[in-house]
Amino acid sequence: MGKKGKLQSSYFTFSKSSLLNKYVVVTFAFLVWMLFFDKNGIPTNINLKDNIANLEATKAEYEEKIVEALAEKKEIEENKEKYAREKYLMHKENEDVIVIEKK
Repeated sequence: MGKKGKLQSSYFTFSKSSLLNKYVVVTFAFLVWMLFFDKNGIPTNINLKDNIANLEATKAEYEEKIVEALAEKKEIEENKEKYAREKYLMHKENEDVIVIEKK
């Protein structure tokens, strides 16, 4: 019974020679290479996530601009004369245009 207890405790301990085993070293080098230096490593994934976040923000801005443009298009189609008078200061003959700017 004393031998089993001693055998089990030494089975889970790591010595310096077991850590420098060629298989452990190669496995560790492989993991480091795959995590940091590979094309799909951690730094690359972090950069891609940042790019995705920036592109999604830009997409949201463009979608807002599209909604505004569609509303303006609807306004133009409904009342062309009002839009031309307000935006381009167009006027009929014998009319004066007075522009009041708000601060």
